[in-house]
Amino acid sequence: MKEKVYFFDWMETLANVRASEKEILTQREHELLLVTPFEEVEFSEGRAEIVHDFLTGVEHFLYSDSVDVMSRLKEEGYRLGIVSDMYDLTEEIVRREFSDFIGMFDVFVTSVGAGFAKPSPNIYLSAINQLNEKTGIYTLPGQITMVGDSERRDIDPASRLGMQARLIDRSYQGLEEVF
Repeated sequence: MKEKVYFFDWMETLANVRASEKEILTQREHELLLVTPFEEVEFSEGRAEIVHDFLTGVEHFLYSDSVDVMSRLKEEGYRLGIVSDMYDLTEEIVRREFSDFIGMFDVFVTSVGAGFAKPSPNIYLSAINQLNEKTGIYTLPGQITMVGDSERRDIDPASRLGMQARLIDRSYQGLEEVF
């Protein structure tokens, strides 16, 4: 069965961040923000402003090969999706700063939007359902390849659903090397 769909993780797969200071979120804050809109998270006094300023101040960038590889895949007729753990504040920035790039994808599913964080299979099922609804083409998990940087959050759950999966390590690999 020819693969016709590629799903990609965002961070450390298609893009990354330049953080000027050390990560400031506690583990609990991180886990809550992955599935809960910022305004609904209860922070201790004064903490919300600190976290908001940090998250909205992080500089995001695409890896140099991301646009070219996605353009080629689209030209070859592949359907594309992003399936990523992402805070809603980060999603707003990504959608604004990379709108042309995001426009290449058929679906853009985030943990906060789906209500499930990786490695839950539900975020992947949500992406498949959205893809099927949007394209009108019934896609089975076996027709999808997930590309991500984490065995635990990207590769293992996708594989358990019957998807193909390819691990990327951006410290020494480009996207071309995983195909």
